[in-house]
Amino acid sequence: MTAKTKVLAAPDHAHQSNPSRLLKIDGSTVTIDHTAAQKAFGSSDEDFINGLLRQLVNVGSHGKTPDDKGTAFVASIVKGIEPQDQIEAMLASQMAAVHMAT
Repeated sequence: MTAKTKVLAAPDHAHQSNPSRLLKIDGSTVTIDHTAAQKAFGSSDEDFINGLLRQLVNVGSHGKTPDDKGTAFVASIVKGIEPQDQIEAMLASQMAAVHMAT
């Protein structure tokens, strides 16, 4: 039996901002929504959030140029797991990194 898959075009969000995005990458500039990141990562520690997001940018990007879509995908995996503290956020990040590597 052969399965048929129909790929639907994604909605054009080029002119819309995604309010749930934790960060935005424009060239080499990374802008972080710290309030959203605190909620998503279960921590209010800015050093932890900055360090974890820096690592997620590395995981979500290939090469030296930060990738907005890849990083947003990795961050959304962590956010979807809904970590309650820093340890859970690191475990969720590790799951996302392993997923990206396979």
